[in-house]
Amino acid sequence: MSSQFFGLMLLIVAVAAGVYLSNNYSDLINLKIPVPTLVRPLSAPSSGFGGNSVNTGNNNSAPVLKTEKALRISSIRQANNFNSYIEVDLFSNLSKGEVVNITGWTIKSNKGSFVISNAQEIYSFGGAIGPVNVRYGDRVQIYSGFGPKGNFRLNKCLGYIEDLAPFTPSLPKNCPYISRTEINNFSGLCQDYILSLRACQNPNANPPIPYNDDACRDFLRNLNYSSCMEKHRNDEDFLINEWRLWAGNQINIFDSTHDKVQLIDKSGKVVDEYTY
Repeated sequence: MSSQFFGLMLLIVAVAAGVYLSNNYSDLINLKIPVPTLVRPLSAPSSGFGGNSVNTGNNNSAPVLKTEKALRISSIRQANNFNSYIEVDLFSNLSKGEVVNITGWTIKSNKGSFVISNAQEIYSFGGAIGPVNVRYGDRVQIYSGFGPKGNFRLNKCLGYIEDLAPFTPSLPKNCPYISRTEINNFSGLCQDYILSLRACQNPNANPPIPYNDDACRDFLRNLNYSSCMEKHRNDEDFLINEWRLWAGNQINIFDSTHDKVQLIDKSGKVVDEYTY
């Protein structure tokens, strides 16, 4: 009896609810319940790689700084059976238009150091020396021993100096070519002698030409470094991307087996490090 009564009550409640919903449907579907605003979590601090770091107030989490190398140490070569000199090779990592003065920089090994000296940008007899200004594509070669003519940047006329006073190591002989149009008005003997000369060869004091061949002798007097430099120093390819420096015995600081070599600028910053 009680179960029948309970079932009847449920039926009455269901019918009443259905009547209410049918009468108030439109109000229910327009009812808006406010939703709480979503609170987003703070982004995690950056690690400092690939983006800006976030200052969290912790002094131990300084941003990582990226330093571009102006030059790199390419090699350290010891004296051996083939070469009687020690050699340090530096290569430029600069972009076009950039220049860095490396005079006063230090090359340091585990047991000593020496300082890079001045040089001549364009070599001239008794000319003033200045800073070693390294540019895009430059190579700086530093040797033991002493350069008979000092330190300088190579140029395409220096082979005439090498012909008179050989260097260790030797300088390239890539002097400007003598064209036939320059000499085709000279006598046959004159042309034969000029064409017999090697690249950058200085003529003999008494060349095998007639004594009264003044035009030929005037031309031969200008086959030397000074005349070549004055004629070609404004050529785009006059200067070569290579410096030659000699450091004497102070370069004798490298271990014959293993060493750590550092290139240090004038502010004391290590620009590059080379180990072998």
